[in-house]
Amino acid sequence: MNWPFRIIIVEDELLVSDDLMEILSENGYHVAGAAMTGEEAVRVALENQPDLILMDITLKGNMDGVEAASRIRRFSSVPIVFLSAHVDSKLIERVRFVEPAGYVMKPFSQKALLETVKKALSESPRVKDLLI
Repeated sequence: MNWPFRIIIVEDELLVSDDLMEILSENGYHVAGAAMTGEEAVRVALENQPDLILMDITLKGNMDGVEAASRIRRFSSVPIVFLSAHVDSKLIERVRFVEPAGYVMKPFSQKALLETVKKALSESPRVKDLLI
């Protein structure tokens, strides 16, 4: 179920972004784009129409991952899986508002990441249409 699904990575730490790209690519997924800021994430999502977005919550700049996801939701129902090392009740409430397809805690294991990606893709309406 890995190919030809297109994934965008939104992560402001280059080493983490590279690690995500490597894990996804080695497991047959196509990394369709990457972004390091919330503003860039919105633009890249609009341009690339991905099947899934891996979105870090804490991003450098004026827009965090939750706000970027909220803006992406205005034009797309693409599944969004959040990545974060930080969790608190206020953040959880904000994340719930954008109806994430999953959540992966940093540091993450390759197995947990891939299981979450697979589950999020399998529940995506667009992917279900491709598989029918």
